[in-house]
Amino acid sequence: MPGWLDEKAIPENRIIQRGTFFPPIESAPFFRQYRPPAELPVETVIAHLEMAVIQVGRQLDRWRQEQTAATLAEVRAETVNGRSELLALWERAVYCEAKAEILKETLTADRRKAAENNAKTGEETEEKYREFSADAIALIVGDDRVHVGSI
Repeated sequence: MPGWLDEKAIPENRIIQRGTFFPPIESAPFFRQYRPPAELPVETVIAHLEMAVIQVGRQLDRWRQEQTAATLAEVRAETVNGRSELLALWERAVYCEAKAEILKETLTADRRKAAENNAKTGEETEEKYREFSADAIALIVGDDRVHVGSI
């Protein structure tokens, strides 16, 4: 659907880098795909993206240390449309973690009417984005996110 999102409304792209192994995260695709609330200051969104890069990166540090490749892009993986699955999963994990944090913040700071659509801003939606992030991380490390334990 061309024109459904005004490209002029997308703030200038910012690059967030954590070390040299993981690729940089760009803010413009996050604004396009995950559409944070317009009333949130851009700096707040960038701060959430930075924290998400830290959180996801730390969850992947042990796995990263087991890799022989110098960068995530060099880790052997299947591709989708010519792009490494691992790169796509890294981005998804970070973006979903950031979206969950933004939802948590807007849930507590939001002063809109009670009739607001909770499917967009409710706690369940926040948790769903956290699950998406956890799923992406599990796929990167080659683990099943759901484990069956002894009863």
